[in-house]
Amino acid sequence: MIILFILFILFILFYILTKTNIYEKYNDVEKYYNNNTTINNIIDNNYFGKNTWHTPLKFNINNTTIDENNFMFDISNLKSKKNPIIIDYGCGLGTFLSFIETKYSTYSKQYKLYGVNISNNQINIAKSLVSKNINFIKSNGNNIDLKKNTCDIIFSQEAIVHHPEKKKLFTEFYRLLKNDGSLIIQDWFLFDIHKASYTNNDYKTYLEPLNTYLKYLHDIGFKCHVFTPIKTTIIKDNELNLGFTNYVIKCNKM
Repeated sequence: MIILFILFILFILFYILTKTNIYEKYNDVEKYYNNNTTINNIIDNNYFGKNTWHTPLKFNINNTTIDENNFMFDISNLKSKKNPIIIDYGCGLGTFLSFIETKYSTYSKQYKLYGVNISNNQINIAKSLVSKNINFIKSNGNNIDLKKNTCDIIFSQEAIVHHPEKKKLFTEFYRLLKNDGSLIIQDWFLFDIHKASYTNNDYKTYLEPLNTYLKYLHDIGFKCHVFTPIKTTIIKDNELNLGFTNYVIKCNKM
C-alpha cells in the first residue's frame, strides 16, 4: 500500500510539473506575439516584406512560378467551394485573410472568414486593418469556438511551428473540417537539431521534422501530400544557419 501511495504521489507531481511546463510554453508564445517589438517587426516591410512575417516561398505550378499565397489558394480549390467557411490559424495582422477575401470575392460574395490568433494585441490591430467581414477568434488552437464539421478550408502559415502540442492542434482541425474539407499548412520543419536551438529560443518555436507532422496527421485520419518549394537562397540559409526548412502540406480526411 505504501509503495502504491508513493507511486500515486509521484504520478501526481509528474502530471503537475508537465502541465505547468506546457502552460509556460503557451504563455511564452503569447507574450512573444503580444510584444510591441514583434508586432512592429511584422508591420515593418523591411523585416520580412509586405507584412507577411513568414519566409517568402516560390512554387512551380503549371510551368509558372508563383508565390506561396497564390499557391496555397490554388491547391485549396477554394474557387470550387460554395459559401465556404475558411480559417486562417495564426493569422497575425490579417494579411493572408485579406488576400483570401480579395481573391475569393471574384468568384462569390458568400463566404465566412475567421482569423485565429493567440495574441489579443494582434487581433485588435488586425481588426483595424482588414474589412469588417473578417471575424477573429482568440485561441491557442486547442479549443476553437466553432462547431464540428463546419469548415471547408483551414490555412496556416508558419504558425503551427509555435504550437507545443501539435497532435492536439491537428485533432482540433480534424474536428472542425467537413468531410471534404482541406487543411493547407506552410511551415518551418526541423532540418538540423544542433542548429535549431537559436530558432527555438529566439522565435519561441517548437520545431519538429516533416515526418513527425505527417505521422501525427496520418494517425488522426488525414491523407497528406507534400509540396517542396523552389530552393531559394533564403531556404538554403535557413537550413545552413538556423536548422529549419520549409514545405507546404495539403491534408484531406481519409
